[in-house]
Amino acid sequence: MKTIRHFLFLAIAPLLLLSCSKSKNDPKGDTNPQNLAGLNLQQKINVAGNGYITIATLQNDGKLVVATDKGLLRINADGTSDNSFNPHVDIKNIGEFCSSLTAMDDGKILAGFRLPKAYADVGYRALYRLNSDGSIDNSFVVNIQGGHSSTTEINATLPLSDGSVIVAGNFYQTDGVQNYHLTKLSSTGRYVAGFSPNISPESLSDFIGLYPLPNNKFMATGSAYTNSLLSPGRQHAIIFNNNGTVDESFNFTEEMYVEFPAPRMKIINAVEQLQDGTYLFGGSFDNIWHINASGQKSNSVEFRNPINAIISLDNGKFLLGSSDGRGRAVFEDWEYKEFLSVYDKNTGEITHSSLGFDNGSVYTIFRNQDNSFLIIGNFEKGSERYHILKLVK
Repeated sequence: MKTIRHFLFLAIAPLLLLSCSKSKNDPKGDTNPQNLAGLNLQQKINVAGNGYITIATLQNDGKLVVATDKGLLRINADGTSDNSFNPHVDIKNIGEFCSSLTAMDDGKILAGFRLPKAYADVGYRALYRLNSDGSIDNSFVVNIQGGHSSTTEINATLPLSDGSVIVAGNFYQTDGVQNYHLTKLSSTGRYVAGFSPNISPESLSDFIGLYPLPNNKFMATGSAYTNSLLSPGRQHAIIFNNNGTVDESFNFTEEMYVEFPAPRMKIINAVEQLQDGTYLFGGSFDNIWHINASGQKSNSVEFRNPINAIISLDNGKFLLGSSDGRGRAVFEDWEYKEFLSVYDKNTGEITHSSLGFDNGSVYTIFRNQDNSFLIIGNFEKGSERYHILKLVK
């Protein structure tokens, strides 16, 4: 399942025509600020007042559970608040630290946190399973500890069909068993013995993304890497088998460290597997990477902003969500405010749009059961702020 991290119709004015522009890869562009390559802005929703949204997950019933600076909320499919969702007081107390949300098929929710040691010392946990009403499911008790700066970080969770859960983040042990950054829990929250992905203990490494793949495999992305002294070294994007061993047929070798204009590590924020077994990668490297089935980069398409989300449309097209490019002028002589794009893999054309907003950042994108798309992030128009955008064909 995919997890992450604001709608009224706007009058079309000449100035707003600038909010949809064309990439050098797209000679056509788009001239309607409320339409992006056939996707129309139908609704915009504010769920956190003047605050912000950080994480979200989509339930099977079309409701969204979101983490805001004010805590966890559930939003009905029509955009209203679901008052039947009332998180336990312990969850409310640490709500500001929420770093991962995953809706499960049975209606329960996995909630992970970036938990400071001071909270762990008084009994709070970094990962909870919540019942549908927000209460804590006490049949799922997790003991994950560690991470740099004494903080235990849960960045992503991936429920499996047998009830077990893959957990990624920054930690060093589960139930007293030493394991770094990646672990597997039973349906009751206990460490699954034998799951040993052999991740290096480097304190500044972690995994930030988990993506389900066919044949009970999954991909983990981030800055963590396997210990090459004991097994073939892998890093940044690693495919694991269900038991935690590395799928050696996939070897991503792209250099991710850059020194100019400032030292930093490129991060993969979004992965979409295509029907032919290849992948599209997006992230902080400002390009769309085509990755073949063996893990090698086969093509790189110039993009303009960091990519945070990729989701398939149809006929070889993909909807991309990004952070707007402003604020990078310290190093680069351009700025872009478009945060949504459609990429046509067949032609290489890219259409960008801000949907008429002044600025915005997309954290994740969900496809609803009615084939509408929910864009999750923070979006501003003058003094107005929104957190969920609904696009329809």
